[in-house]
This record gives sequence, C-alpha cells and structure tokens, in this order.
Amino acid sequence: NTLDESYVYPQMKLYVKDKQIPLFNCKTNFSQLWNGDAPQRMNNSVATIEMEGKVELKLQCNFAILEQCVIRPLSANIIPEIDENRRVISFEITSPGQYSIELRSKRTLHLFVNSYQEFEHYKQESNLMYFGPGIHNKDNNNLIPDNSIIFLNSNTTVYIDNGAIVQAGFFANDKSNIKIVGGGIVDGSVFDRSATKNTRLIPYEFNYCNNISFDGIITTDPAGWCYNMYFCNQVNLNNIKIISSRSNGDGVSIQSCQNVVCKNSFVRSWDDSLVVKNYPRWYDRSQHGTTKNILFENCILW
Repeated sequence: NTLDESYVYPQMKLYVKDKQIPLFNCKTNFSQLWNGDAPQRMNNSVATIEMEGKVELKLQCNFAILEQCVIRPLSANIIPEIDENRRVISFEITSPGQYSIELRSKRTLHLFVNSYQEFEHYKQESNLMYFGPGIHNKDNNNLIPDNSIIFLNSNTTVYIDNGAIVQAGFFANDKSNIKIVGGGIVDGSVFDRSATKNTRLIPYEFNYCNNISFDGIITTDPAGWCYNMYFCNQVNLNNIKIISSRSNGDGVSIQSCQNVVCKNSFVRSWDDSLVVKNYPRWYDRSQHGTTKNILFENCILW
C-alpha cells in the first residue's frame, strides 16, 4: 500500500523542520470558459498537516520563483520570505485553516492545516469503516466493490486517515446517522468523466437521508459533482476541502434539502461552488421538494 510515484507532485518539496511533508498531485483548471472535455488542466499540489502552536515551513521549488509568491487568504497576513538563489520560500502558520501558496506560472500548493489529532475521537465510534495511510481502490481493498461505489448503511462512521487516498464514491439512500471524517483524500482522478457520454462518479451521493456529517475530508478531481445532497435533512459539512477541474465539477449541491450547514470549508471548483435548488422527486415527479434552513458560513471559494 505504498504511495505510487505518480501521485507525488514533483515540482516542489515541503518541510516542517527536517521532516518532509508529502505533496500529492491534484488537477486544477485555469480556463474560465466551460468545455465538456475540460482541456486546460494542469498538475498542482495538495498537502495536509496537523499543528499545535505555530509551524514554520519551507517550500523548496525546482523552478525559478522570480520573487512571485502570495499566500491566501490575505486576511491571515502571512508574508513569505523568498530566497531566490536557493529557490526556497519560508513562512509561518499560527492557526489551522485552508491556505493557498500561489507561485508563478499558476503553480499552487493547497495547504490544509488541521488541529493536532483533530479527528482522533472518531476512531472510538462503533461500526467504523477505516482507511489508513496509502492508496485504497477496488483492486487492493475489499471495502471497495468492483464498481468503486461504497453503499453505506445507517449508523456508520467512515474514517479516512491522514495519508490515505481513497479512490471510490460513497452512496446512501434512505439512511441515517452517517459520518465521513478525517484528514485524508478522496481521489476521483481514476474515474472517467465525459459530458457527452454522461459518464461520472460522484464522490458523495446521499438521497432521502437524515443526520449526515462530513468533517475534514479533502476531495480532489471528482468525476462530476462532488457533494450531492438530495431530499436530505440535518446535514453538517465542516472543514471540507474540494478541488475540482472537470466538467460539471460543482462543489456542494444542496437539492430539496432542509437544515443544512456548511462551514469553515474550502471549494476550488470548475463550475458552481455552492448550490441550492429545489427539485421534484425524480422517480415520478409527483412531489416537489422543500428547501429551507440552509447556511453557508466562513467558506473560502475559488
């Protein structure tokens, strides 16, 4: 279950003191014109760390920086020190959050910082589905079926640990009390997305569900929408991170739902970022849904 080199971003290296932090590949899209084939995509990087107190970081680049670096959100007031000769950027982070280290030629490190052991308490949950560090897919993990869609039952907690990359989608219909949590990554890059053929795999699809929580999860390159909530009640999304780059790469889609809170989250999408809309029940269109009590709070959108 060691990490394949193809998942490691090679253009930069990140260090906390002498410890190297893994940088994972993620696709971004700088085009602002919609195209079903999403042709203008490029590799960028994502990393996650846990912190206590303050953290001093160094970013080693294998390209000339040319004194170009900005760290967002600007409200964090992080001023980088740039050593152009050594191609090193030094900076300090004093609180958890979602940061973008933006460099020349549209290179970006998405750095997601959690509190130390922020998700550890979830490991004590009963009926726990656990994904540890490494790559998990249908070929090496029997929790993932051949179609790569994990059907969740009620009263289930999915824990995706730091360093885990899960190549699957999670689906629930008419279920309750489900949590998907942790500092790891759900990666959709291996799944086909064609707007013309309508091929897709939605990472999180929940229909007619109640009391659903998402906490901390990073999702990269979803093959379609990322979060699809349909006729659900009592949904909580906290500190989720989304980087999408393909057609219809919506971030959070709330459809005919009630009592939904999405807060402290980061969405870099190649379509709608946060969506609220009302739909009928698709199987017979006999009943339109009700949308109410939807709150988005303290989110960073790109």
